[in-house]
Amino acid sequence: MQSISVLIFWGLILAHITSLILSRPAQDSEEMVFSPSDSKGNEVFQDIRFYMTEKQVPRVSFESSRLEIISAEDANFIAPSGVILDESGRRLMFESKEGAYFKKKNALTLDGSVQIDYQDYRLTCESGYYDLDKKLFNGKGSVESKGVDSKTQDKILIQSHKVFSYPLKKWSRFDGDVKGKITRKRRYQGGFDFEANQMEVDLENSRVDMKEDVKIKRESMLLSAQNSSIFLENYTKKLKYYELTDDVVIKQTFREGTSGRTINRTAYSEKLEGFVRDRKVILTGAPRVLSNEDIIRGSRIVLRENASIVEVDDSTSRINYRKQNNE
Repeated sequence: MQSISVLIFWGLILAHITSLILSRPAQDSEEMVFSPSDSKGNEVFQDIRFYMTEKQVPRVSFESSRLEIISAEDANFIAPSGVILDESGRRLMFESKEGAYFKKKNALTLDGSVQIDYQDYRLTCESGYYDLDKKLFNGKGSVESKGVDSKTQDKILIQSHKVFSYPLKKWSRFDGDVKGKITRKRRYQGGFDFEANQMEVDLENSRVDMKEDVKIKRESMLLSAQNSSIFLENYTKKLKYYELTDDVVIKQTFREGTSGRTINRTAYSEKLEGFVRDRKVILTGAPRVLSNEDIIRGSRIVLRENASIVEVDDSTSRINYRKQNNE
């Protein structure tokens, strides 16, 4: 771990003495220089700017309405708002109601209305911990993430109880009652509503992975399974856009266009592959379909969105099935 020197009005004054003096009332306008060795702790300052440097290069800077120096290495803040710079110059913005810095851990804690921003990615929660060496953020309480996929420009909204995130990589894992929504750049293309117990979102590689009690709402289909992946880049391609595995269930209710009949359909399988461009799903792994009064089985079953046609494959035959009106 690289050491980070903290210039909290101590070494900071050497470079910013003028701004500090001007920020204080006229009667307090005196030159004040602190160094870590001189600090006795429990010193309080109002409306200050806080800097941390690494090898004489600024890494963290922010403004705070109140600073309390706890020791030569630790400090508490009120209403911090600032920026963290990494080695390549990427800027991570942050703010909260309260915060603290711990030099030995090289970490920031943030409490109350926490907000983290990097480019078009925003993460909010009630409290969090940011490791400056690992560039890792842990947050909890009313977690909400809003981001834009780098390749597709899809907007993704996620809500959960906890988050484990590398904001500069736009990668996050969400835990606890996770709910979300994918909105396509072209709204007429529709989107997804989904929920799970755990979810990983990688906006740099256009992928969403879900685990445990997964539910996805896609037009007339309500899908559920234990695991699921969404490949955001494949929406307009002849490739699978989403996949579900383990205890897959599909529930579908729609009105057939030609006859006006209401179709109630439930399907089961161990694996499902969804092709949005072709508006179909392929079921494998002992699939079966219950469509009104009929049961359909096969080694591979294809269902069409909002269509009563069921395509069934086995080792020797292919059947196109259409339920007729009751006679």
